[in-house]
Amino acid sequence: MKISFCKTQKRIIILTGLLFTILSARSQRHDNITELRKNLAVASDVKMQIDLYLRLSEQYLNKPGELKADLDSAMLLKNIALNLSRKESLEAGEARALLLDGKIRNEAGDKKKAQASVAAALVFAQKHKLLVEQAQCYEAEAQFYDNENEGIAHKLQLEEKATRLYHEAGDREKEATALKYTGDYLHLRGRASEALTALEQALAIYKQIGFRDLQGVYNLMGNVYTQLGNYHLSIKYELLSAQTAESLGDNSLQLSSIYNHIALTYYFLKQDKEALLYWEKAKNIAQKYNDAGYMQTILSNMATSWVRLKQYRKALDLLAVIEQKYPPTEVQMKLRIPYIYFNTYMSMRDYAKAAPYYRKLRSFQEKLPDDDANLVYLYSSIIRYMVVTKNLKEIYPFLKKQDDLQKSTGNNLFRSENQLQWYLADSTAGNLKSAITHYKLYKSLSDSVFNADKANQISSLQIQFETDQKDRNIKLLTQKNNLQAETIRKDNTIKQVIAGAVALLLLLLALIYNRYRLKQKSNALLQAKQEEINRQYDTLKKVLSEKEWLLREIHHRVKNNLQIVISLLNTQSAYINNQDAMDAIRNSQHRMYAMSLIHQKLYQSDSLATIDMKWYVHELVSYMRECFDIDKNIRFLIETDEVNLDVAQAVPLGLILNEAVTNAIKYAFPDKRFGTVSIILQRDTAHNCTLMIADNGIGLPEGFDEGSLNSLGMNLMKGLSEQLGGTFTLTSDKGLHIHIAFPLNTAMGINSDEFEAA
Repeated sequence: MKISFCKTQKRIIILTGLLFTILSARSQRHDNITELRKNLAVASDVKMQIDLYLRLSEQYLNKPGELKADLDSAMLLKNIALNLSRKESLEAGEARALLLDGKIRNEAGDKKKAQASVAAALVFAQKHKLLVEQAQCYEAEAQFYDNENEGIAHKLQLEEKATRLYHEAGDREKEATALKYTGDYLHLRGRASEALTALEQALAIYKQIGFRDLQGVYNLMGNVYTQLGNYHLSIKYELLSAQTAESLGDNSLQLSSIYNHIALTYYFLKQDKEALLYWEKAKNIAQKYNDAGYMQTILSNMATSWVRLKQYRKALDLLAVIEQKYPPTEVQMKLRIPYIYFNTYMSMRDYAKAAPYYRKLRSFQEKLPDDDANLVYLYSSIIRYMVVTKNLKEIYPFLKKQDDLQKSTGNNLFRSENQLQWYLADSTAGNLKSAITHYKLYKSLSDSVFNADKANQISSLQIQFETDQKDRNIKLLTQKNNLQAETIRKDNTIKQVIAGAVALLLLLLALIYNRYRLKQKSNALLQAKQEEINRQYDTLKKVLSEKEWLLREIHHRVKNNLQIVISLLNTQSAYINNQDAMDAIRNSQHRMYAMSLIHQKLYQSDSLATIDMKWYVHELVSYMRECFDIDKNIRFLIETDEVNLDVAQAVPLGLILNEAVTNAIKYAFPDKRFGTVSIILQRDTAHNCTLMIADNGIGLPEGFDEGSLNSLGMNLMKGLSEQLGGTFTLTSDKGLHIHIAFPLNTAMGINSDEFEAA
């Protein structure tokens, strides 16, 4: 489940392996569970409580590992927020909760119900004219589509709707973020000029509101300029992206993507050493996060560079690593691996090994739609093979398609390479006039990409980037030098202080010796008094030991007496035929066991004052499961912090837990239906604690009035909650939820330790 990224999505372009990452940082807060719990414990405003419950639910949803327990916690917290929102008629909170329900179900793998929840959230937001929530619903709906051509088209439409709504609502940051992703989707659709317009608008808004994390926008703008073949502007924005990320301390996967794109620009400029340097940086970050998609892309990119450097063995080794450690699962990478194998063997002039990969590429080419971005690289491979094999009958339609495609994108680099292949085809066919025309066009286009002015500009940008890095290093060294100078100054001061202290010490030694003789006389008296103190200490220690033994014996006898009463009740039940009386006796036995368990733990533990409730909850639940002979239809989820209570609070809390679990077992799941009982005991602050018992059973009857309930168990729980000095809350929605918040007893100092949240 993750962080800080929601779900990272990728699109891989053949040859270059461009990796477009859609990051999850859609203006999310940097929350954590501990802080949210603390804030929730002291929140008095209902609207703030709802917001904290929803944010806490999102944190459980985004925890790594996709554990069912985390998703259950997220769903439980979401339900609390949803009930509070409906009770207080807070439409925005209800819309957020409905949308969060869809996200949780999608994470759990139930896409059908997830889509239904998102659709319900959208209808609700539209009904109440909640603009921001509508936009968030559209963005959530976009995640149900894949990254193929049609999927990207749907995502683009939904993101454009979200952008308009954010603008209408006046949420500038969310509007800018939506524009950024709109630009990315337009880029993936091959609409480069529109993508640049959207990205420039996003950048302008970000700068107006003082938003600093601009590396993602710069990175995307560099990608678009790369697609257009404008490598001067491409390297400008990509280096600016890297500089921004490094200055903000961003060492996430986004930085790996940025380094990858810088390397790609150097690759297109045929500066392979610089390209490999940045790919190595990108690979180190991707390895840290163990991201297979990034590793596939970066290693395959490095392989293309090694091929151009004629280091074919290194290229083939990297491809083998991809197939063994990071086997492709997406169509684009499944196409990309045979593409690189083909070009490697073609460069090695091993046409026999290149042939089967050529056939695979032809198969891909025949299946792809005409607007697919991968066709440009497939066409180049097909043309290259036809030139070598002198297949002049089929080559010219591909040359024409490739040239038209590059004209539409404005990429002079790829178009120049195609003109060179056209020249070779015409030369082989003996069409010298046409060959000369295409060779001139090849030179013209190639010179437009690699002219001296642009090379100087790119070198200047690289020098500026490296200079900025050196300036930061010099600044750091200056700070270190200043720190060392301050350290030396402090050392000199310390030396002077020590010298003065030595002189003072000598004077004190003289005075001490003078008083030594006087103290010798008093030492005898002090020694006698010390011996008397030691005797009294031994006596007190013996008395304390006897009291501890006596206290243990008392707890032991109380536990035994309770067990005797339980046995007597059990014997009495054999002579009773009335079922209500039998049930009353069993309930009394359970309550007595809950109390006896506390006294048993007290005389068995080192501490006679407190009991570890984490152990107690698990032990009591195990006893209840055994008494009621529960089958596998009821599952218990227990989450407890380390809470130590004295006997005055442990007994009421144990009785409350006994009553709540008994009711859930007996009434929540009729006809042996399957269900879950969740028990959460958490320490919210240094002096407050919360107990939650929830089940997903039948709940209370519809229209039920809590004030009319007059059962012994419920009255007992309410009375015990008051005895604890806490609050008792009962809600019924898709099950029964009991919430008890109470202050910890600090009279004996047993709970005054510094609070450490789970």
